[in-house]
Amino acid sequence: MAIPRGKPAAGAHATLRVECAARGALYPTLGEDESYQLAVTPEGALLKAAAVDGALHGLETFAQLVQPGATGFQCDVSSDEQIDTLFAALKEKYGKLDILVHAVAFAPAS
Repeated sequence: MAIPRGKPAAGAHATLRVECAARGALYPTLGEDESYQLAVTPEGALLKAAAVDGALHGLETFAQLVQPGATGFQCDVSSDEQIDTLFAALKEKYGKLDILVHAVAFAPAS
C-alpha cells in the first residue's frame, strides 16, 4: 500500500507513521537495539525504529508530546538563548521538568 507524502489536504488531520525494521527478540535480551527516531511536524509524525521495543519506546514518547492544540516546543539547540527561553517556558507551563527526551534534527540552512 502506498503511503501518501506531503502536506495533508485541507481539513485533513495530521498522521503518525510507524516504520519498524525488524520484529526483534520474543523476550527482552541484553544488547537488544531499542533505538528509535521520532520526527514531528505540523503535518504529521514519523517514528522509525530498529525493532518493536524501540517502536514502543517511541510511541511512549509521542504520547507524552501529543495534547489537544498546539502545545509543542521548538528551539535551535545551537543557541544558548533559545535553550534558556525553552526551559523558562517549560517551567512556566509545567512547574518543573522531570524527564527530558530530545529529538534533534539538523538541516542545511536555506
